[in-house]
Amino acid sequence: MTRVAIFVDQENLISYLNKPKLNILEDKFIPIRVWSKFNQEMLGLTSQRSGLTDLKHMGTWMFVSKRVDLHNERDSEELKLESRFLEHMKQVDSLFGFIIKYGIGYRTQSGLSSKGVDVNLVCQMLVGAFENEYDICILVSDDDEFIPSIEIVQNFYGKQVYNAGF
Repeated sequence: MTRVAIFVDQENLISYLNKPKLNILEDKFIPIRVWSKFNQEMLGLTSQRSGLTDLKHMGTWMFVSKRVDLHNERDSEELKLESRFLEHMKQVDSLFGFIIKYGIGYRTQSGLSSKGVDVNLVCQMLVGAFENEYDICILVSDDDEFIPSIEIVQNFYGKQVYNAGF
C-alpha cells in the first residue's frame, strides 16, 4: 500500500480557478461539490501517473489565509465576506480527509495580505516526510517558492512528489 498526502495552497488554486474560461467558482469560493470529489480525483491522477493502484489517502492539508483580522476590522462588508468564507471552510473541513490550516490575514495600504500560509505548508510537508507519514505527496500549487522543500522531501527522505500546478 502506497500512502499519499495532499497539500493544497488554496489561494494559488483559487487564482487559477478564477479565470473566466473555467467559470467554476461560486461567489469566489470553490464549491463543496468540487471539494467532495477532489481527493478521489487527485488519487486517480496519481495512480495514472505512477502506475500504482493500491493508494491510501493519508489526508488533504489545505492551507488557507484568513483575509481580514476580525478583531480590528470595521468594514461590515469585509466582516460579512470573511464570515461567509469561514463558514464555507467549515463545510470543507467537515468532509472526510480534509485538514484546514489557517494563516494570518491583515490589511495593508495596497489591500489584503497574508502571512504564514506557504511556510505552514512547507513545515507540514517536511514533518510528514520526516515522520514517514506518506510515500507520495501531491503539492497543489504552482508557486516556485516550494522548490527547495520539494528537493528536501525527495533527496533526503526519498519521497515522490507530484506537483499539480497550473
